[in-house]
Amino acid sequence: MDRASFLIRNKITEDQWARVSISWDDLLVIYRDYIERVRQLEGTAEFVVKTIQSFKGVHSVRWRVKDPEHLLEKIIRKQCEDKPAKKYLSISVDNYHRVVSDLVGVRALHLFKDDVFEIHQKVSSMWDLGEKPVSYIREGDPEDLVSAFKQCGITPKVHPAGYRSVHYVLKMKPSIAEILVEVQVRTIFEEAWSEIDHRVRYPNFSENKQIESILKIFNRLAGSADEMGGFIKSLSGELENIDSRVSKADSDRDNALEQMQQLVSRLTAAEQLNAESATSFAQLQAELDKVKAAVKEGSVEKKESDDYVYITTADGRIIRLPGLGRKTMEVLPPPPPLKTLKNKRYT
Repeated sequence: MDRASFLIRNKITEDQWARVSISWDDLLVIYRDYIERVRQLEGTAEFVVKTIQSFKGVHSVRWRVKDPEHLLEKIIRKQCEDKPAKKYLSISVDNYHRVVSDLVGVRALHLFKDDVFEIHQKVSSMWDLGEKPVSYIREGDPEDLVSAFKQCGITPKVHPAGYRSVHYVLKMKPSIAEILVEVQVRTIFEEAWSEIDHRVRYPNFSENKQIESILKIFNRLAGSADEMGGFIKSLSGELENIDSRVSKADSDRDNALEQMQQLVSRLTAAEQLNAESATSFAQLQAELDKVKAAVKEGSVEKKESDDYVYITTADGRIIRLPGLGRKTMEVLPPPPPLKTLKNKRYT
């Protein structure tokens, strides 16, 4: 790979190249070393992807290992900046895997804005972080969202292009050499907008004002879609709560009706039992009245036993009362009248 064709393919001017401190030969050394590491980086990426895919709230995960030419392009552009970072000025084959934080790039996509906080807890507890997490936000985003990021230990920053995304740098050590993995967590709507923005704006229309204006409108639409998604989620949760309360009210009503039915059944049974008891008491009272009447008329006790007590009334009726061992009472018919025998002479 020669320098001239490389600069042309990557739209790097000679003026920009002149500001670079690293030599072309050193870049080629990094290039060859990186090619040998690609398979290892792919294995690392697959491990991170499978782990993140299991997190609650994650809809899907995308990943890529940086293209070797794009690695060299990034090094050159970083050294061309007005205020280049010190780590890029001293980059070499020995440390580039610790300097460039996105050799492996992973994007975790989620549906609703507030899913990011649960994903953040998982990412933070699973890996050591090479840098403090950063949340890129839009200018004018609600203060409660900014406060929520700060409370989680995430630094909010307004992104100039206006998109939302939380960035992490994970420290991984698949072998002796430590590497960095960049993880971006964003909503599906933000992913769609950023992909279109990157595809349309770069590299052909980065300075086109009309394209920029249209992309800003698209950015606001993506933000509105995120807000609408959050509203739908909140509405769905509220409707579920209402359904739950209605179901509980129906259950309470049915239980109350069942208890009332059981009470009515018990009262009905008690009323029937009382009616039967009243009949028995009336019969017992009638028999008792007969006994009292017999006693009052001057009855003569005829016989006693454990089973019966016999009382003879004035009119000759015999009343048999139960003794200690009996529970019923009966009235015996009066004895037949004695026949009068006429005097008869015996011869």
